[in-house]
Amino acid sequence: MNNNIDANVFFYGAFEKPLLFFLRDTLNALITETPKAIFMDIGANVGHHSIFLSKFASQVLAFEPYPKVNMQFKQQIAHNNISNIQIFETGLSDRRETLNYYAPTGNNEGIGSFDESSISKGNTSYGKLELQEGDQVIESDSWKDIKLIKIDVEGFEKKVIKGLSRTIEEERPVIVCEITYGQPLSFVSIEELESYLPKNIKNKVLLEGVAVGSKISTGKIKKMFSLDSRDSYSKVNKFNKGDILVTEMTDPDWEPIMKLSSGIITNKGGRTCHASIVARELGMNNTIFKNHFCCFGSTHSQLIFFFPRIKTRSSSFNNKCCHSAIISFVSISCNNNCNIG
Repeated sequence: MNNNIDANVFFYGAFEKPLLFFLRDTLNALITETPKAIFMDIGANVGHHSIFLSKFASQVLAFEPYPKVNMQFKQQIAHNNISNIQIFETGLSDRRETLNYYAPTGNNEGIGSFDESSISKGNTSYGKLELQEGDQVIESDSWKDIKLIKIDVEGFEKKVIKGLSRTIEEERPVIVCEITYGQPLSFVSIEELESYLPKNIKNKVLLEGVAVGSKISTGKIKKMFSLDSRDSYSKVNKFNKGDILVTEMTDPDWEPIMKLSSGIITNKGGRTCHASIVARELGMNNTIFKNHFCCFGSTHSQLIFFFPRIKTRSSSFNNKCCHSAIISFVSISCNNNCNIG
């Protein structure tokens, strides 16, 4: 139990459970359009995310250069008789190279990095490890249908994304990436991040607001600006359990609909408004469009992401904090149009 990931699995059932469920739901949505969708796990560590997603993806491509965690990853694949995970014992970069790797010394095996500044977190030099250009790896084996990519490389994400530029351009995957700002090898601004993405896709913050709740919610968007709008829904578009309610504001008359929702988005209110109070009681998310809710995506994206822990664009870069950016290049259909306002 001296590994932080293993301890979370033992005591809580999973590590980063909300993110795991988000990846699962996203992949299941992608599979409706690409049945043999591939999940690419860059910075796979002991394989926690790869093993979970192997139940849903046709193939998992896992990249992890650190031998110590790779050994445990392989043991867990064998123990679970998993046949659709391929481990690449190398890091990814924008070129083929060998670099010093800085290994963790504490209980968190997930903070190893090629970034020398990670020494400040207690990492120590392990020696040189191999990295390859991501596009060359993908093209050498002719991998297709890479539709979901997770990147968690502790400050090395800029070189990873640069090395996957052709794959991103061709495949248009959903990318979930942990970004560390202000370090020598990482991005310094959202504009720099965008400059590494395909030029023909305009990325921007789609929505901002105050999040109430700590979960990640997914579902089909249903815009209802009055209760009478239920009468206008066709049989196909009726409000179903698990849909996300989007409305101006709520009152007690909305509660039967709210109880069916997996999340609620309102245009008015605050942390003590009716929607927020009911959402807390029901254990779901409520978001009011104001300050702290960010969704990264293309102008063609129809996927809404609840990510309550993410900060606003300005505060995140000023504080040089580390958080996940979710970048979507795909159009996942949802009823009644997902554009808000």
